[in-house]
Parts: sequence; structure tokens; C-alpha cells
Amino acid sequence: MIPVYWATQYSTTLTHKIVKTVACEKCGCQFAYEMVRRSVGSGTAAYSIGQQDAQARAGNRAVAAMESMLQHHEDPVACPACGWFQASMIFKNQRRFWYWTPWGGGMGIDGNRDFPNNRGHFPGTPTAVRLAAEPPADVPTQRPPILETGDVLTIRLEHDPLPPVCCHCLGDAEVMAVARKQMGAAPGVSVLLCKKCQMELQRAKERTIAKILILPAASLFLCFLLPAVLLMTEKQPILQGLLSAAVCSGVASVILGLILSGLIWIAKGERHFPAARVISVDYVSMTCRVHFPNAAYREVLCHHIGNTPVSKPLQELLGLPTDQPVSG
Repeated sequence: MIPVYWATQYSTTLTHKIVKTVACEKCGCQFAYEMVRRSVGSGTAAYSIGQQDAQARAGNRAVAAMESMLQHHEDPVACPACGWFQASMIFKNQRRFWYWTPWGGGMGIDGNRDFPNNRGHFPGTPTAVRLAAEPPADVPTQRPPILETGDVLTIRLEHDPLPPVCCHCLGDAEVMAVARKQMGAAPGVSVLLCKKCQMELQRAKERTIAKILILPAASLFLCFLLPAVLLMTEKQPILQGLLSAAVCSGVASVILGLILSGLIWIAKGERHFPAARVISVDYVSMTCRVHFPNAAYREVLCHHIGNTPVSKPLQELLGLPTDQPVSG
């Protein structure tokens, strides 16, 4: 008797925000920023025994991971006064592989390399707000995303709002679609479209699927046609027909499997979605690198985020009313 093991897997996902205050080690400026972190905890119940305990373990592990992140993690945020990155920020973020930044990747990441001539900024990092004795006259706004190589923008999923326009034609947004990564199980990013663009993208996807279905249909037709021809023409039709049918069926099965795999890939919208495409996702800091082909929409998006006020916790820390309008 062969033992069979099976279990029920539970997972808990938490997302939390915290305001961190920093004293610049270079100039002594006091500033703050809002850090977002995401943690995941899992628990297993063997043979579905102790399911409640497994759920509790998943929740406890997610909470423990979140507490550790909020206590020890830092985002590389430059001082708003002098532009200096704190030494602890650089050290704790050197493991992040930001290969698209001017500072390279891995241990080569150092935002202070060209200080003070070139004040650096890491894509997708929060906005630093300077703390002063008197509250500022205007509500600070978020930092707009910087256009990176390949027309890519780093969007903070918990902070950066999308402008209420279609990302394909800049018309009035009416529906919401999901842009996904080409490969992998990365979560999608919600983008806005007008109904006309949505119908055009849907028709383009349907045309692509129809073109792909022609090949397996032709393969199946030949799979049945060739043995039928052999049965009518050859001296030993039964044997040769069976062999030919087996070969043709095998080849058609392989082709059909490959085509169906590509069909599923395309049906998910991971490749044929020209309005937006996800490049990569940072699950810890909840940032996403997205490629928007429309240059005009990129400008509108950066302007919209750059005119969005900072979060309410930062406004309260500055002593500002949360309903104060943004100037300019």
C-alpha cells in the first residue's frame, strides 16, 4: 500500500502603512515619509486536520513578518534639504536589484555616489516631507514618477492615483481593464479605458485567437485526410492507414497543445494589451514598473500624480487640515 499525503494550504496577506521620521545625518534636517509594506504568512493542515490552527498560524506569521518589516525596513528616500541618502537606507536596500537605475544593481547601488553634484532618486520611493516648527502654507504633493529606460514608469500601487482618462486615446474613462505581466504570476494593474478602445482591443484579441485556431484546424483536417487517401490507394490500406493515422495524430496533438498554450496566454491579456504592460512588481514595497506606449498619457499621469497631495497621516504630522486644497 502506497501512502498518499495531502494537505490544505492557507495563506494570509497583510498590507500596512507607517510614517517614519528621519534626522538627516548630513545636515540635521528632520523629515518624514510614508512606508508601505506587504507580508504573507502561510499555514498547512495535513489531511485537513487542524484547519483553524493552520489559519491562525498563517495569520500569526503574516503579523510577525509585518512587524519585522515595519521595524527594520527603510526606503531609500533622499533628504529634502540636501539630497543625502542615509547610510542605513543604502545598506538595507543594496540587495534590491534596481538594474534600470543609474547606480546599477546589487552592491553597486549608492545614491550618494555623485553627491552633491547629482542629487539622485530611486524610482518608486515615497515623497519626503520636511518637518518644520511652523506648518507649510501649501499642502505638499507627491513626487511624480520618473521616466526610465524603455518608457517605463514605476507606480506605487497604494499611493499613485490614475488620471480619469483612457490610457489608450486620452478620452473619457468609462471602464476598467487589467494590464498584466508577459510571463509569471504577477498581479495585474488596473488601468482606465473608454468603451471604444476596450472594444477595439477585444476585437484585436479575437482576431489573434481566430488566426491561431487556423493551424490546429488544418492539422486535424490533414490527420483524417491522409489516412483516408491511403486507404483508397495503397495495396495494404488498413496497416498503412493505421500507421499514418497514428503519426498524424501524434503530430497534430503536439501542435494543438502548443497552440492551446499560446491561446491561453493571449486570452489572459498578458501579451496583446497595447494600452499598458507590467514589467515587474516589487511585492514588498508594493511598487510596479509599467510600460505605457502612449507618450501623451505618460505626461498626463506624471502631472496628475505630481499634483496629488501627500497622504493624510503626513498632513496630520505637519499640522495641516486634511481637507486643505492643493495650491497651484
